[in-house]
Amino acid sequence: EIATAAGRIADKAGPGINPPQAGEALQHGAQSFVQGVRDKSSLLYGDVDKAIPAGTPMEAPATIAFIKSKIDPLADLPEISKIIGNGKMEAMVADLESGKLTWTAARQLRTDIGEAIGDFNGPLNDVAQGKLKKIYGALSTDLEAVANAAGPNAARAWSRATTYTKASHERIEQAFQKILKADSPE
Repeated sequence: EIATAAGRIADKAGPGINPPQAGEALQHGAQSFVQGVRDKSSLLYGDVDKAIPAGTPMEAPATIAFIKSKIDPLADLPEISKIIGNGKMEAMVADLESGKLTWTAARQLRTDIGEAIGDFNGPLNDVAQGKLKKIYGALSTDLEAVANAAGPNAARAWSRATTYTKASHERIEQAFQKILKADSPE
């Protein structure tokens, strides 16, 4: 896929272009590839959502356990907790333990956390990136348990969606990270 995308970019660039034009074409091609991955991931996760009714209640024991393991040792140190973003994590635990969590809400939370990883200006910018990745992983474990409990169709759809998304994100990080984050097209 990546080689094909790179070939299309090179063909569009053509001979005799200057470095900024080549860089711009490369950035555009990489952004198009990333958008294609997002679109396909959305379709695959849509298949999972079709197999699991939107209001399906769920629990998040892996997520709650991970977050508590990070905030409990600092319970007596409120200023340090505040500095490292534990207030948001405490609020997250309270909501996760409320009994109101649904499949749809948990999926949206995981998506929001995934989008916050690497975003140093977003609403979770005061939570360490490593913690966000682990919360994302724990929430993925909880969602997978619900998909598996929902039956073989949901479990297969979940497996397809997560396998595709994980592999695609790894490719993007390896191949396109420098291109997508470049300040200028050169």
